[in-house]
Amino acid sequence: TISMSNAFTVIENTAVITQISPDSVQAGTTETLTIYGYDTNWNENSTVSFSGGGITTNWVQVNSNTELQIQVSVDQWAYTTWRNVTVTTENVTVSLQNGLLITPPPPLEILSIVPESGEQGTNDLILTIEVNDGNFYDEYAGRSLTFSGSGITVQNTTGITDDILQAQVDINSFAEIGYRDVTLGISGPNGEGQWQYATLYDGFEVNPSDHQLISISPNQSYPATWDLQV
Repeated sequence: TISMSNAFTVIENTAVITQISPDSVQAGTTETLTIYGYDTNWNENSTVSFSGGGITTNWVQVNSNTELQIQVSVDQWAYTTWRNVTVTTENVTVSLQNGLLITPPPPLEILSIVPESGEQGTNDLILTIEVNDGNFYDEYAGRSLTFSGSGITVQNTTGITDDILQAQVDINSFAEIGYRDVTLGISGPNGEGQWQYATLYDGFEVNPSDHQLISISPNQSYPATWDLQV
């Protein structure tokens, strides 16, 4: 056995990511970012990645061995939170914890509900709901539809297009008359990603039933009468 003392030295890696500008990107958008480092040796082989899902690095441009410019696309359904940023060059990796914030996408909005009202005691009423940027046509995506108050039951929902949903609802005969808030929720593709919600206040009205009791026959009876047919 041959040995030599102090023959190999482990050099401390002092490379760090110092800044990312801008340090936030809105979900559903594409943005160009600049990454600054200290004591780094970035080159054309450098790659950039992010913790979590929903962020794609489209290209990396090397401005210097301490500066990278990148373009990223953030999925509309990406989780809105801070992400760790990692730059890998050959076998050297540097990371910045909580370096990039994903902010919420433009808010989901209910554009219309047709019809806008229904009568007490109506079953199998079909509502057509349109939103500004949905994901209804994905059969594996999650969705929810609720009405404020009580007495309206959603039987099922069907995606007609990404932005149009049809819902079959029942209105109880004793449902309270008046306006209801309508709240809709949608998940990302295949049921993944962050749910988005929209509420249309006073978006649906419960109207009184047109059914009226006209008459009862017979309209009288002797006391202690059994099995009287009315």
